[in-house]
Amino acid sequence: MKPFLIGINFLLFTYFLKAQTVTPVQDKANNGQLKRMVFNQWNDWQPTPNTNWLGIPKDPIGWAYWRVLHHDYWKGEDKRPWKTGGQFQQNYVSLLAQKDLDKKIVDTTNAMMQTNLATAVSMSGGVADLPYQLYFENKFADLYQDVTNYYEALQIKYPASFNLMMNSANGKRYVEFLDVEKKRIETIHGLFVDRGSRMISYFKILNELQPACEEIKNYVHSYMLLAQLPPQQKINEPKKPNISDSTDSQIVRELLKNWKSN
Repeated sequence: MKPFLIGINFLLFTYFLKAQTVTPVQDKANNGQLKRMVFNQWNDWQPTPNTNWLGIPKDPIGWAYWRVLHHDYWKGEDKRPWKTGGQFQQNYVSLLAQKDLDKKIVDTTNAMMQTNLATAVSMSGGVADLPYQLYFENKFADLYQDVTNYYEALQIKYPASFNLMMNSANGKRYVEFLDVEKKRIETIHGLFVDRGSRMISYFKILNELQPACEEIKNYVHSYMLLAQLPPQQKINEPKKPNISDSTDSQIVRELLKNWKSN
């Protein structure tokens, strides 16, 4: 008896559990709308508006809802935002194209900036003037220092000749020439011009300055030589004849004495 009661209780318990099982409600119309709202499927119309082969609606409610009340929506264009070729994909493709275009613009801008920067550095003077810093500065400095040494030597040894030379027409012309060439060098050194044009100008000045400095040094040297000559009055002073006070007999005896000793 007791096993029979246990079996009955077990059957009642399992039936009770089965009765408590939750069966999910399938809202087909809502599921179809969710599909249309995203990207899954556009034409999942629920309840169905379709008809059978005789043209009779399979579901009168679905037929009336979609084909009558919402006919434009049912027959209209696929409005899913994420559909293939839809607005989202079009916008995304445009975004990728714009991103690629922006990258190309940035790359082009950077290349132009580097080119312009290199051009600006190449054309800038001052500390960016590499040809001057590496070569021309020392060449010009040596030429001017060499001429300055000649001027200083004449001034120290023969100040009167130095003043005479500086006041002469050629002396003034040479000083003016050196000042003008120095200003030309400084002007070219500070200009914003092409490096090649700047170097051509430097070589042109150098070719003019080198022979001119040699001419100036020769001119200063000529004043040194003139300063070493004796005074004019000393040159014009007649020399006294070297006449001996000895008698003729003494001269003869001196000659004979020298002849015997030889």
